[in-house]
Amino acid sequence: MANFVYNAFSGESSSSQWSNYLQERQYYSDVSSAIKSQTKSYQAEIQNVSATLSSSINDAAALQATAAANAAAAVVSSLDQGFADIAGELDQLNSMLDWRLSVTIDQQRISNLLLENVALLLRIPDVQKERQYYIEQGFKHYRNAAIDGDLFEDALENLAKAEKLEKTDYVVLHRIGIIYLYAPKMLDLSQAEAYFRKAAKYAVVESDPIGQRAFNILAGQTNSSLAGQSVTPDAIKTIAGDSYFQAGIACYAQGKFADALELSSRAYRLLPSMLEAGFLKAKALAATGSEVEAAETAQGVIQAERFYAVKTVADGDLASKSTVQQMLLQLRDDAVARAKQRIGQCRASMITQSEADLILCELEALVQRNTYLDALAALDGLTAKRSWKASFLWGGRKPDDQSIEEFVPLESVESERHREEEALTKRRQDVEELMFRAWSAEAEQNSKWFGKDFREAIVLYEKAAALGSEEARAAIKRLAGYKNHEW
Repeated sequence: MANFVYNAFSGESSSSQWSNYLQERQYYSDVSSAIKSQTKSYQAEIQNVSATLSSSINDAAALQATAAANAAAAVVSSLDQGFADIAGELDQLNSMLDWRLSVTIDQQRISNLLLENVALLLRIPDVQKERQYYIEQGFKHYRNAAIDGDLFEDALENLAKAEKLEKTDYVVLHRIGIIYLYAPKMLDLSQAEAYFRKAAKYAVVESDPIGQRAFNILAGQTNSSLAGQSVTPDAIKTIAGDSYFQAGIACYAQGKFADALELSSRAYRLLPSMLEAGFLKAKALAATGSEVEAAETAQGVIQAERFYAVKTVADGDLASKSTVQQMLLQLRDDAVARAKQRIGQCRASMITQSEADLILCELEALVQRNTYLDALAALDGLTAKRSWKASFLWGGRKPDDQSIEEFVPLESVESERHREEEALTKRRQDVEELMFRAWSAEAEQNSKWFGKDFREAIVLYEKAAALGSEEARAAIKRLAGYKNHEW
């Protein structure tokens, strides 16, 4: 399963439950394979949510399972939508997709750290060669444990020796916490909690500029070197927040929900962009019986990142709560209503045979699925920039990339202008034809010695004048005396 849910009634110890959760983790050769695997895991969890929640056969459980299944159906019709853009979100994958990926991503960060001057970044004095050695050896074993899990033991041994030489090194403390929390053979939840608490304590007060460079590696992108990254103001907050967050996971896995709530809240306050801390906070609130607050917190996280709607309906802590179910249904209803309203506005101003018609039909089909993610996809479709073919409206010029909501009114205006220009051209052509016929009729009469009749010419001039020809009006005045009789 992708989400860990502590079960106080299983008769199994917290350590055993967490250990089983860790053992379910497959080996990932890279993050992309992890994404594919976890996508399938979420798919299975959503499909089986009813069976999970109705494990005790009674009417109340059946109703609850049905409500949870309805909430899941209100969120997504195809799970692929929930993961459409996640492949590029490497900084979020470590916890957002699966807590167990925390160690996978962190091992990559340590690989990046080892490419730099470790002694300089961690501010290790020249006299502390021994400490530098233990850190570098510990980090190498920590990184290589991605291939051989037994190397976590060697990593812990070296990092523990480095800790004895400097007890406030939050980088070392954090990695020891990771080992105690995520290495199955080294599992010790209380030790993990303690080390993450200490790492957060020392990291949150960091202000040294050199230390900030280390933060940038350990909080930045996993696929680029330090030279290729810009230092972000939130780099220090990120590792401090992650230490609080990981401590919260350790507490949650022990069934210490109040502590998990306090620590995840700290992480979320420190760095509101750390949405997984908000998700853990929602889980802890639900586990402590604060269902209304859990729903409110989960809603804020989902509105910041839609993927969490998928994660919420696949999470036993949250999907089982009626307030959360109602929140998801309301999110769905609001998103569907917004999409319908904005599509309707486009339809109202759209010209006949508009180039946008087919696209709007596709977006309307999404909305008709009546799910949260489909409605959001439709809203995305309305704001997505597109290239349009309607160059004839712009006198042969293709318009700049426009969203549908920008293009439809522009197309309407340009179409009206185009019609007006066509009408003006037609009037000019009609005037020219009428004037030519009138001139010809007048010339024919002028060529006669007697019996001249200008009435046909005058009628033609009057028609041209009605179309705005000043020359025709002048001709009518000139021939006014011959309007009703021959000469």
